Amino acid sequence: QFGDAVANSILPSGVVHAEVAWVLGATRILKLKGSQGTKMPRKTKPTSTPERRTYTDEFKRDAVAMLLDGHSAASIVQRLGISGTNLLYRWKKQELESAGPVGEVLDGRVAELESELRRVERERDVLKKALIIFGRSE
Repeated sequence: QFGDAVANSILPSGVVHAEVAWVLGATRILKLKGSQGTKMPRKTKPTSTPERRTYTDEFKRDAVAMLLDGHSAASIVQRLGISGTNLLYRWKKQELESAGPVGEVLDGRVAELESELRRVERERDVLKKALIIFGRSE
């Protein structure tokens, strides 16, 4: 019913047979049969779960401070061995929430200073190019 290419294959154990059909260019296993019609055992999860890593409050504050100092989240995660950037940003959010209105003001001020820094860097780049252009004409 699934096309012309239906075959029986025997696994090395010789006990399990699988009927395989070629459907739309993909191989599908239709039915697994054991010697007595029993199903294959399912994979089970390991009984011992890996322990979650815990971080001290001081470690979290230091990581957030590095982020606020201008280091990229990816570099902080790599250097400190943190599981991901989402965790770092969550710590930052928690740190700013715990700081209350002062934290919001500081976060706003940091964003303001970063935008001003980008503007000044663009101005510097324009001046460098102008110096090169006017230096050639002499």
